Amino acid sequence: MHMIISRRGLIAAGLALDFSDRLSAAEALDPKRQQFYAPTSTGEPRGKPLPRRMARTTPLFKTPPSYPNALFVVPEGVWVAEQGTGSGRERIWLLDWGGAVRKTVTSESTDTSGVAYGNGMLWVCANGETNQGVYQTDLNSRTICHRQIPLGPPDRGGGCHGATWYDGYLWVTANRERAILKIDPKHWTVDYLIPFALPDGLTRYHGCAVLDGSMYMVSGGESKTYDEGKTHLIKYDLATGNIQEIIDFAPGSCDPHGLGVYEGKLVGCDSGDHPGWNKIYHTPGWGPQSSPTAGYVFSIELGELTAV
Repeated sequence: MHMIISRRGLIAAGLALDFSDRLSAAEALDPKRQQFYAPTSTGEPRGKPLPRRMARTTPLFKTPPSYPNALFVVPEGVWVAEQGTGSGRERIWLLDWGGAVRKTVTSESTDTSGVAYGNGMLWVCANGETNQGVYQTDLNSRTICHRQIPLGPPDRGGGCHGATWYDGYLWVTANRERAILKIDPKHWTVDYLIPFALPDGLTRYHGCAVLDGSMYMVSGGESKTYDEGKTHLIKYDLATGNIQEIIDFAPGSCDPHGLGVYEGKLVGCDSGDHPGWNKIYHTPGWGPQSSPTAGYVFSIELGELTAV
């Protein structure tokens, strides 16, 4: 995609440009941009081209200095979990929408990449090499139960890159199964799954959230810098698991890791630690980061669908 303004330049301008000015209709329909096709399982070389839309992000507030890698919205605010500080138990903060800390919980999870709140508990998803599974943690930081992700070895069921709580179930983006699993929290069984079915060119998967009958999942392709930024959302039909559309992010957007829903709109968090990206951005108190919007919780505004 041809861009007149670099991502860093757009940030420097204060993220104040109107969305329609950032990406003209001609750019949105640029025939040179990568086309994504629906995965198939019936023998065709590829499915139909997937509908596309563009999204922009608006930073709302910064979390405490850390790598905020997962979030879940509750009526009292938003739970945000940190990843991989190497300083002991990892923290999960309940923040208000101004960024003030209302409560801090710690868990035994390491490299935390997913968090959800349901049944009065935090469900904290570990993504470490040796520490995997879901820590059911109460609000006094006590581990109630530690379970491996279902459908895998009983002692090492694989890591997790995202989680949400919806309709009484815990949903996780499970690395080993390469699927979003719907887990019954009482019996720890899988009632349903949505295969990632990533279109060609998309290899990354992270946070997930349900909005208006669709499951959204953070995804992306291989890139080496924030300015290259190949990050997307995949929108799945919740009832069938079929991919409905691919959502691109406009230049200058925050880099999504965790994903949630607030007041009918998607929100995310930018951990500042994107795999493969150079850490060239420096914020006092935060150290080197891979994104200029590292640490922000942000809203996601979806644009109009474009022609396929």
